[in-house]
Amino acid sequence: MCRLLQAATGKLSDMTVAADIETKIATLRAANMSTSPKEWQALFKPKDTKNAYEQLSGETKNLAENLGGAEAWEAWRTDKAEAETKKIVTQADKNFPAIAAAEQRFALHNWLLELAAEAVKVRKKWQAAKDFITNDETNNIKKLLREAVYGDGATADALTQITSFGTGSSCAGHCNVDAKRKSIAGDFLCMCSGPGRNTRMQRRVYRCEIAGQGQITTQGANLKASCALNTDNVITPHEITTALGAWCSSLTQKGAASDNSVWLGTRSSTGTECAGTAGNTCVDYSTFFKKTPPTPLDKLPWYNKIRQAAVTLEKRALQQAQESLHVTSIEASYAKALAVYQAAALGKLVPPQPNAQNQAEQKGAGNPQKQQAICTAHKNNKKACTDANCIWKGGESGKGECEIDKNQFQSS
Repeated sequence: MCRLLQAATGKLSDMTVAADIETKIATLRAANMSTSPKEWQALFKPKDTKNAYEQLSGETKNLAENLGGAEAWEAWRTDKAEAETKKIVTQADKNFPAIAAAEQRFALHNWLLELAAEAVKVRKKWQAAKDFITNDETNNIKKLLREAVYGDGATADALTQITSFGTGSSCAGHCNVDAKRKSIAGDFLCMCSGPGRNTRMQRRVYRCEIAGQGQITTQGANLKASCALNTDNVITPHEITTALGAWCSSLTQKGAASDNSVWLGTRSSTGTECAGTAGNTCVDYSTFFKKTPPTPLDKLPWYNKIRQAAVTLEKRALQQAQESLHVTSIEASYAKALAVYQAAALGKLVPPQPNAQNQAEQKGAGNPQKQQAICTAHKNNKKACTDANCIWKGGESGKGECEIDKNQFQSS
């Protein structure tokens, strides 16, 4: 039982996660925003509280809804704020300087649009892996181990009546029958309680003595101390599996009528005699090894908990590997963004073209959704609508709709 306690005692292995991934993604998104058409950028005003999604109304609110709602709108406002703070696409930023040539700027934006979208997509997977690795409430490993040792629902590292085993004022009330097999530490105390029992070698002459919570607290602490547990131990799936194997090997099995009797500890005859009297201080596990009807060992509460912990530890190690892969992918997108940006800054991302500004405007904003937002923003403004390469549907009075030109628009 000490081996089981040790397998569940200690700390989880240290796992590092990348520290600057959020910064790189934020910078990539900000660069994407800063190379967008001016009409798109004008939609988002991070310093204007009236531009916040909750303050929008009318056509602007409808536009925000069509663009994805509050989450998308506020994310773009954040991108704009990030770009302004870091002075991206200005000469003040050596990695993302200003780009004068329209054809370079437009080609660059199409690249950044794709790279930012991919990084954001991978980010969700990276965050999930990171959270599983670092958040105890997500992976539940510590909770599973604590409940294996002290019982389902245990909130502290302490033996308690009802949670850890049974209740009452006797050993029988706390330990007898299968329903009391709730925890490793509880089973251990049922097997090794009584005067001096938890500080010396096991002897047949001892009897089980568990009168109440006070005695449980004192004897439980003494019993745990007798194991000399290493609290700096790194808990591993292998150690848990090995400890469970040792526990199984320590069980005694004996035929009992048409079935088996299985127990751990000192007994006079069969597991059913684990009454806590002298010579019968044992723990009966017969129900969990029955042939008829067969009962899976996972029905033993603490066994199931510690096995779940072992499986989750293995999953945590796998998530560490996944986190590294996601980091590599995001860093590759960021590095590619730097490379294409520098190429654009040098005028070498695409061949220089005459009348590039008109060509860039003809291609729109890089994707239909963004171009539609630009067109919608120029409702009731004929000149701005046609200048943005949208289709004006209205009169000369300036009142009318501004819609995307689906025939001429080219997506990236």
